[in-house]
Formats: sequence, structure tokens, C-alpha cells
Amino acid sequence: MYGISVDAPDVSKRLVVQRLGVQFPILSDRSRETIKAYGVLDRIANISKPATFIIDKTGTIQWKQVGEHKADRVFSDTIIEQLTALNARENTSPVISPPIPDLSTEEEQILIIDLSSYASDDQDHLDNLSWRVDVVDNTIFRAEVDRHQLTILPFDEASGTREISLTLIDSHGAQISQIVHVTINPKSEFDLIVSAGLSLFHLPLTVVSINGESQPITVIGDLFDLLGGEANVNWLITTPSPAPDAPGSFRAFFRHSPNKSDFPANTIIKPETGIIASVKQSVQLHLTGEPLAAELRLHPGPNLIGIPHHNAGIRRLSHFIQVAGVRDHVTQIAVFRDGKFQPLSPEDIVPNSTNDLELTEGQAFILKLCTDESGRF
Repeated sequence: MYGISVDAPDVSKRLVVQRLGVQFPILSDRSRETIKAYGVLDRIANISKPATFIIDKTGTIQWKQVGEHKADRVFSDTIIEQLTALNARENTSPVISPPIPDLSTEEEQILIIDLSSYASDDQDHLDNLSWRVDVVDNTIFRAEVDRHQLTILPFDEASGTREISLTLIDSHGAQISQIVHVTINPKSEFDLIVSAGLSLFHLPLTVVSINGESQPITVIGDLFDLLGGEANVNWLITTPSPAPDAPGSFRAFFRHSPNKSDFPANTIIKPETGIIASVKQSVQLHLTGEPLAAELRLHPGPNLIGIPHHNAGIRRLSHFIQVAGVRDHVTQIAVFRDGKFQPLSPEDIVPNSTNDLELTEGQAFILKLCTDESGRF
């Protein structure tokens, strides 16, 4: 509670102590600015009319009484009665307006959002409102909120879309929530490392530039040249596209292939195309392009594949095995580890075991699908 007087501070203090004995502060408004702003200036006496205001935390006047004479002053029992009535008034929930838009960022790129412009409350000041964030599935990012600042922290090599629930809470505990979709986009660059000897990989990008120079990779012949051509590449193996024979068959592109017009060199590299390479010297290429998002097509028999886009829901081999269709029809899967192929049955791939390979960007593997129909996942 505060009193406001046109007297100087020392005068107000002396009069209050001597005459009234009150304990609340008395503020000095010698310029009359406050009195004028509240419309209670007695222009004849050049002092304030007897006036009482009850103002809430948001600065809103909830009750007032303005008199003309000293006898019109409000007594303490009236003020207490009004405060009691205001406290008993039903609290309304805060408002999220306008709605918070869906959010997106790139892998490993922290996103910070100011939520203050989306929060309001007729009965509470912005400083008294707070937020809570709940992540429905926290496999690809962590979300934190500090007062009105929301921070999205993506995990390494994780992408996809997940929901978060943002809840706005007022000082009385009333709240309102909104679901927001947060998308973590795959990185648009990738370092392809093809080690000397054998390598098994796929391209997680639609490549548009290599080592900073504009150059696409469209067919297997392009990759052959980039890895050093006949001088360095012994052979490349992939699934032909378009397949001239049974789906799921493999084709080798040997270093002595006469030219790119023959079929193996013309094999189109699809989003899910896996590649086995045999090279003499290691090669590292920095690739940039558009992240891939495509259906994963599996055919009866052997499949040489990479997951087209890094789905954070499939971060380990056990996750992939549990996908419907894969789980029911895969009889064998081969991973490339420590410079050699390791054949595994689905029963061997126990979650979090040594056989539960963590799938990294560019990871590829071979699996055998025992079914009569092709599947898309």
C-alpha cells in the first residue's frame, strides 16, 4: 500500500508520523504528474481530491473511489472489504495468442525462441507468467524453457519431427497448453570416407557439389571417377537401376569397364542405394546437397541398402529390425565392421548388445528378405 501527497518528502513523513501514525510509504508528487494522470487533481486547491485506487499486478485499476471533500475519504474497513471481494473473484486462464507456429532447425543447430509475444493475461503481468515444456518423444532433441525463452537443442545426427507441449501458467496456477511440431532437418553436408580395401556405404544427400565445386553424383560412373577411376578403384557393387533382371540382384562395376555407356556405369544412384567399394587408397570427399527423404524399397532376396534419411526413430540396427515388414520377413542381415562383413540373424540383434550396431550417417548394410512381394517402408 502506498500513499501519494503533493507535499515534499520530509513534510509528508513528519505529518504522517505525527498525525496518522501509518506504517506504509508516502510518495511525493510535487509536480502533480501522477495526480493529473489519474484524473483526481482539485484544480481550485491544486491538490488531489480524496481518492483511493486498488491496482492489480498487471497495472489494471480494479476498484476506485474519488470524492470531492475530506469527508469522502475511504476507511480501512471499506478497502479490506474490496480486497476480499477481488481475491474471491474467479481467476481466468492466461491466453496463448497468436498461436505459436511450428518450429524447425537443422541438425546440431540450437534454436532459441522468445515466447513473450505469445503470452498474455488480463489479470496478471507478463513477468508473473511462466512456461513449461513437455517433449512427447525426446529421441531427437532436448527442449528447455527459462521464463519466456524456449531452447531446442538437437542431438547429433538426429532428424525428424516431434511434438512438444508448451504450457503457459499464471501466478494463481491457471494454465493453457498448445502442441507445437518441431522439425530437425538433416544437415545439407556430409563427409564421405571410403577406406582402402573394402567399404560399405550409401549417399545420404542428393549431391550437388563436391569439395566446394558444383558437381552432381547421379550414376555409379560418377562415383567411380570421383574415387580415382581405374587408377584407384578395383570395383563398385550396387543394385542396378533400372533393374534389367530380377529385383534385388547386384551388379559390379569393374575398373576395366570400357566406358560409361555400359550398363553398370549407367546405374542410377537412388536414395536407398547401398554401395560396396574396393579401392587401393582411401578417399575423402566433402559433399553438399539436399537431404534425402524417400520410401525404402525392399525386394525378395538380397538387398544392398542405406536408410534414405536419418530417421531418429531408427538409430540402431535393432530399431530397423523392429519395423513392420522388416521384422516379419528378414532372414539375415550383414553389417560391415572392423574391415569385414559380419552376418547376423534377427535373433542375434538384441537391443543394446554388441551386435546392435549404431546406424551413422551414410551407413549401409545387406539384408535378405524372404517374401514373395516387394515392400515399401
